[in-house]
Amino acid sequence: MEIKLSNYKLNTGLIGVLESNSYFLDFINALAMDNKTITIDGKKLTPSQKRKFMHSVKIIKKSILPEYFSLTVYQYMRHYIMANFIEFKDYQKKILDALNIVGLKSINLDEKVGTLSDSEKKLLQFAAVLMTNPNMIIFDSLLEVFDLKLRKKIYNLLVQLVEKYNKIIVLSSNKANIIYNYTKYSIIIKDNKKIIEGDTSDIFIKNIRLLIDQGIEIPDIVLFSYKANTIKKAKLNYHKDTRDLIKDIYKKV
Repeated sequence: MEIKLSNYKLNTGLIGVLESNSYFLDFINALAMDNKTITIDGKKLTPSQKRKFMHSVKIIKKSILPEYFSLTVYQYMRHYIMANFIEFKDYQKKILDALNIVGLKSINLDEKVGTLSDSEKKLLQFAAVLMTNPNMIIFDSLLEVFDLKLRKKIYNLLVQLVEKYNKIIVLSSNKANIIYNYTKYSIIIKDNKKIIEGDTSDIFIKNIRLLIDQGIEIPDIVLFSYKANTIKKAKLNYHKDTRDLIKDIYKKV
């Protein structure tokens, strides 16, 4: 499925948006109210189709608003169900299933949201959104709050959502390392303008000079190889795994 939102093209898959603010998220939010067109697989949506589509797009913000901290985990999930007008035969089962999917199976439903860790709060947001079965999920700084072990686990879940259910997953971040390591297609935005988009590896490897000139962050592993090649004439390949880079260094340096 290819979705065109104004001048942005999003296909089924794991997409990265590298930006220093939340312009892309604000842009998506505004689509429901402005006159910009949305096309799906080349077909322009009517106003009613556009509203229906936007209802299937969920944005997970950077953090839970403090006003929800006094709610229990169960109350927070139930509130999300009611706010999105979702009907289930068994609310508690649906809530437990969603929490289990994101790795919060053992969480206490009576625990206050405000007492949860940052990673638990982010997973709670994720679980709430999954109950709506959205076509597109846009995360504002998802993986940054997790340690490496949990980051890999959640990444694998995102991949499953894409491969099994044809979801469009967008990771918006100001960290180039996150975008480079965990997405396949990326959009680079600066000063509320799209600078470049395309295959994630190609963007960072083939356009290093452009990104540097624009003052855009380069992934650490890419920048290391670039400097080694330009300054030391090392002829290193570009990698995503540090172990592969180390092997390359032993061979060529």
